[in-house]
Amino acid sequence: MARSFPVALWLLAAAAAPAAAQDFGSRWSDKIVRELYAERGPLDTALEYQGSAGLFLYYDNNVFLEAEDSKRENDAILVPFVQGRLQYSEPVWDLALEVQGNYKSYSDLDDADDFEARAYGRARYVGSEMSAGVVVNVRHESDPADVVFAERAERTVADLSPQLSFDVTPVLALELTGDFQIARFVEEFFADSMDNDSARGSVAVVYEMEFATSLVADAGAIAIRYDRDDITPDADAWFVRGGFRTQFVPELSATAMIGYIEAEGDDLAGSPVRDREEETVDAHASLVYTGFENWVVTAAYTRTMGFAGGGEPFLIVNRTLLLVDYTVNEYLVVSARGQWDFSYTATETERSYASVGGSATFKAFENLFLDAGLIYRTGYTQTRTSEAIYDGNVYFVGAALAF
Repeated sequence: MARSFPVALWLLAAAAAPAAAQDFGSRWSDKIVRELYAERGPLDTALEYQGSAGLFLYYDNNVFLEAEDSKRENDAILVPFVQGRLQYSEPVWDLALEVQGNYKSYSDLDDADDFEARAYGRARYVGSEMSAGVVVNVRHESDPADVVFAERAERTVADLSPQLSFDVTPVLALELTGDFQIARFVEEFFADSMDNDSARGSVAVVYEMEFATSLVADAGAIAIRYDRDDITPDADAWFVRGGFRTQFVPELSATAMIGYIEAEGDDLAGSPVRDREEETVDAHASLVYTGFENWVVTAAYTRTMGFAGGGEPFLIVNRTLLLVDYTVNEYLVVSARGQWDFSYTATETERSYASVGGSATFKAFENLFLDAGLIYRTGYTQTRTSEAIYDGNVYFVGAALAF
């Protein structure tokens, strides 16, 4: 049977998986999404390594995503960075490691200066009857990112995502997939209510049909454990889903899963809120299309449970991502991205986050690349008694040497 692990599903589904508002975090997240959705199959024997270093200049007209104009802070940010990747492949093995580091130096807002680091590792075995792999993704970041990381807060988030698939018959396979995540905040205000460990696991039955299409049914559970459960109670959930995966034509890969999730949070001593249950839809869909000349389109949507904090045991999170890349010629690549998140809690707190942007990368010389773009962000937070709406723009230019 063909192997196609839904690892990116877990990384997108985890509510704490960031798609950072400013450019380094978002590009890192987008690159991993593309890589994990890439077609699985026979591997070549090769050792590859690459690196880059450069300098970017950003201008952000609402650094802290404040709703009121009078509280908005704008600033120029200087961002030097380095990045490296090592990959080794054999016919049945694939190993990859990538690391990135950057420093954000704010012109006026010195307290917002921060060192960021990210690391991604993958090990995969692809056999004729069994496949196995593990993905590790670690990020230390501080930017507002989505409906979960809606405020500037220095944090470290790490995901460990193992997978195992084996054939039961020539047309029937079992898949075991999981994601184990830790989220830790530096500031005590956030750490007390949001530091947590979470786990999600599932077992799937895959039935292979004709035309490179498979029917899939899975079931699993989610557990969220907060370090201070006297502030934010723990949460658990279980889910069942059904759907399909297909690569009906070589240029199109698609997945669609939909089902039911039941989430429940523990009661918090002294709190008047007791209704911490939710029965709703759990869903995931993704599409990668390369049929247009020089175009690559990647789209994904996920709806599931994630961690919350501040006394709320869980969120129901909707996350949508659209990535479009157009290769104009050998010197110029134009990219666009759109992200929309929406979440709600048991106490009727709603939050949205939207980000749209574009960039152009120009190959000036053999090893010198120039980059420029812009990002627009908007969103709101609404409780039973208040509502706050924000927006802001980020502009950037930069240069990088590849080696």
